[in-house]
Amino acid sequence: MKKYLIIGACLFGFVAKAFTKEPILIELGQDYLLKKKFSKIWVENQKILAVEAKGSRVSLKTLAIGKTQIRLDNESFTVVSTPIGSLTTFTDWSLITKKFVGLRVDFCEEVVCLKGRLYRLADFEKIIHLIQERNSVIFLSADLDEKLKMKINAYAEKFLRTKGLTPLKLMYSDPWKIQYSAKEYASDYKYNLQQIGILAIENKQKIEIADNIRVAVQITEVKKEFSRSLGIRYPGTYSAQIIDGESKKILPIDMSLIANESEGNVKILASPNLICRSGKEAEFFAGGEFPIRILNFKVNDVVWKKYGIGMKIKPVIDAIGQMSIQIESEVSSLDKSVAVDGIPGIHTDRVSSHFDLIKSQTIALSGLLKNETGEVSEGLPFLRSLPILGRLFSSND
Repeated sequence: MKKYLIIGACLFGFVAKAFTKEPILIELGQDYLLKKKFSKIWVENQKILAVEAKGSRVSLKTLAIGKTQIRLDNESFTVVSTPIGSLTTFTDWSLITKKFVGLRVDFCEEVVCLKGRLYRLADFEKIIHLIQERNSVIFLSADLDEKLKMKINAYAEKFLRTKGLTPLKLMYSDPWKIQYSAKEYASDYKYNLQQIGILAIENKQKIEIADNIRVAVQITEVKKEFSRSLGIRYPGTYSAQIIDGESKKILPIDMSLIANESEGNVKILASPNLICRSGKEAEFFAGGEFPIRILNFKVNDVVWKKYGIGMKIKPVIDAIGQMSIQIESEVSSLDKSVAVDGIPGIHTDRVSSHFDLIKSQTIALSGLLKNETGEVSEGLPFLRSLPILGRLFSSND
């Protein structure tokens, strides 16, 4: 009984040894010579490897990237066909991955990649450090849970912003990819993403992605006494200025306005939120329209003219959050004192400003809103100018 157990153990040990041989690594398109003649040759996948007997030697030639088993007589081998120029990377990382749980070196779309499962952000950061330290061209293709994906998304976004690039969506495919559209930044995306194990590829649909900016607008009438507590200075003309909220021991500007509305210090007229793409224009308008009839022998039409409060913004933001914003604001109202044929005129106040900001701040456009009183007097010429009696020959609106 003991004799059989020993023989069984020896056979098991022999089989294990035969199948744990180091794989034969060959770059794509290269030949590898085995200095021995074999009578029987078997190849598992002939699309990856071609075997040819050359006298007393056997030549192995790789045809495609991948792995295959071969059997020469009674000996079995694993042959790995690597991408051109990646043999050293594959060999080095085959040793490195032994220090990580659940990771192995493999191939993804003709590049060397790390497959398996990633469990911790610390392991990801260590891999990135090794990639940069060794200047390796290797990409990640590991599985991971949703919580870790969120952390890696934040890491990649922060990394791209520090490199002056707009963050794009990270696809956890095989390997991990980010698609770029702007060809002028192609080399920047490829080089920098390679540093963190992500493959950059061109977006064939040509959809250009840019950051979106949200501008919260508060259109208000504010008493002068209260406006001083916000740091707003009232000049003789219209102006635009940045409010330094950090130097004031007050509530955030929007909360302060809402709180003071009930006290009669503030009247909030509109509170739009404008969201637009960096470099594009967003517009807001609140008001009304009045008709102007056009009559002649060819045209009988009505044209509508707008009046009210309007605002246009055009923000541009870079990858690290610095912003340049152009603001145009206009307030218009009907002016019956300059009416022609019953059609009122339009009184317009307009201000345009440009700001460069390194962080989100509050901008105040002051001097546009004010109470107006207009008076129109009609009556008989000369007679309406008579003292006391002139009122009998005129009317006021």
